[in-house]
Amino acid sequence: MKLKGYDLPQDGMLLLDLLRQLLQLELAIRRRPLPEIVADIRRETNGRPTPDRAAETLMMDKIWRGCGFWLRWLFLGNRPCLRRSLLMFRWRLQHGLPVKLLVGVDRRQGELMGHAWLEIDGAPFREDALRLKEYVVMLEFAQE
Repeated sequence: MKLKGYDLPQDGMLLLDLLRQLLQLELAIRRRPLPEIVADIRRETNGRPTPDRAAETLMMDKIWRGCGFWLRWLFLGNRPCLRRSLLMFRWRLQHGLPVKLLVGVDRRQGELMGHAWLEIDGAPFREDALRLKEYVVMLEFAQE
C-alpha cells in the first residue's frame, strides 16, 4: 500500500528507525558539542554499498519527509533543521555519498537565528539558496 510516498508496511521500519535516531540525536545535542556528535557519526559509518542515483534520491526524500513528520508532531518543534541534517549527513556518510553539513547564524531584527543544512554536489539540499546567503557559516563538516 502506498501512503504519502511510503510503501507500507515495508517503509514502516524506516519510519521507526528515523524516530529512534532522532531521539538519540536529541539526547546527544542536549549533552554534547556538535563537533563531538559529528565525530561519532563519522566513526560509526560502516561502508554500506552506494545506492544508485534513483534509489539515493528516493531515500533522501523519504528521510527528509519522515524526519519532518516526527520533528513536527512528536517533538512539537518548528525548527527541525539540525536534527534532520545530522540524520541525513549520517545516512550519506554510511553510503559513501558526498555531503557537507553546514551550520550558520543570521541576526534578524536583533535576534540571533541558527540554521543547519546539507550541501550535495555543491548545492543546498531542499533549501532556498538565496535565503542561505543571509547566514554566516560558523561550522562546516565535509565528508572525509
